[in-house]
Amino acid sequence: IYQAFLNTITNLDLPLERLSGLTRDGAPSMIGNKSGFVSLVLAKQKEIKSPISAYTFHCIIHQQALCSKIANLDHVMKVVVKTVNYVKARDRNHHQFCTLMAELEAEYTDVIYHCEVHWLSRGKVLKRLYDLHKEIKLFLIHKNNDVPELSDPEWIMDPEWIMDLAF
Repeated sequence: IYQAFLNTITNLDLPLERLSGLTRDGAPSMIGNKSGFVSLVLAKQKEIKSPISAYTFHCIIHQQALCSKIANLDHVMKVVVKTVNYVKARDRNHHQFCTLMAELEAEYTDVIYHCEVHWLSRGKVLKRLYDLHKEIKLFLIHKNNDVPELSDPEWIMDPEWIMDLAF
């Protein structure tokens, strides 16, 4: 891994002395004190007298997963899942919704189902609903299915929800 890394940065003409961070998993080949990838890169930076030493991070994806578990978004996710299910679970509604999105030339033509098993899906579902909330609200009004939260600016701009869009 280390040799492939050195070959790549050499081929791309990237200066090792400007490397400021490394993300790694917990494998011994990555974190070993003497021959682990991180140790070898940091030693190489010392050898070339780099003015900075790279920070190392344990797998960022795992950190995001932990953060998403801590964020309590039940008050948001209940509304989002109920709304998405209303649109997607009934063929007629789904077809009408997709047609409306095409007519409005919306950024997206559909909403995304949320899957609790895949934590990354929550951020995607929230982002899509946030991006389409005006169009979804219009559709729901047409269907006489009012979701008051979509008209509530405080709910739409809930800081916890907005932060989770990054996940």
